[in-house]
Amino acid sequence: MALDLHKIAVKLEQDVLSQGAPGAPKLEMSEIVTAQYPIDPFELLGENSFGKPRVVPPDEVGSPIQEFYRGASVFVTGGTGFMGKTLTEKLLRACPHLERVYLLVRPKKGKTVSERLDELFEDRLFSRLKAEVPHFRSKISVVTGDVSLPGLGLSAADRAVLRRNVTVVFHGAATVRFDENIKVAIAINIFGVQAMLELAKEMKHLKSFVHVSTAYTHCPRQEIDEVFYPPPYDYKDFMELVMSRSDDNLEEFSRT
Repeated sequence: MALDLHKIAVKLEQDVLSQGAPGAPKLEMSEIVTAQYPIDPFELLGENSFGKPRVVPPDEVGSPIQEFYRGASVFVTGGTGFMGKTLTEKLLRACPHLERVYLLVRPKKGKTVSERLDELFEDRLFSRLKAEVPHFRSKISVVTGDVSLPGLGLSAADRAVLRRNVTVVFHGAATVRFDENIKVAIAINIFGVQAMLELAKEMKHLKSFVHVSTAYTHCPRQEIDEVFYPPPYDYKDFMELVMSRSDDNLEEFSRT
């Protein structure tokens, strides 16, 4: 909520200033915190003040979750998305004995993976992390790749590093567009998962593999329980059908 309000505030302020009027007023927090909504959302979420950096002794025992991640090397796909950023920030801030986070990043819009990583950490989401764990970047390793490519687009060297070091995988990379080209969706959401599972089977010290699925998998159902539902089609037959048809034919097919 705080981040949404912050982005709205920044956009409105930029719109006002872009008019070029002398002395154009800036948007004040008073326009967000009102009599109807008297609580500053940034204050509510602890966004206005942060703790001081603290060196955690190696022998300090943390919570069960923190201890699970002691010495762990985590591989995250989809780390530049909403869920991925939140996960990465939480791991780096709350798990002091975490060994390393490997982020799969693909070049995009003319930007290198290093440039995209720098851009990622400019997000306000990481403000607290920067204040409380100022040297967090030393635990980040960026891995160039693309889940839509064979073998995740990984180099042989990067694949070897992941196989040797990773203990926990969070696979969150996916396309969530409702109108995505179906072949592109299959390449990312099906073949990408297969490639991740194949890589995970090669990891020598893997303890956990977490697949972050879409919230809309069973949207035709009125109620959804925590069970595995039988798919309406065999996925191999479905992929063979899709890959054997032309794009024009698929566009017509997907409407029915």
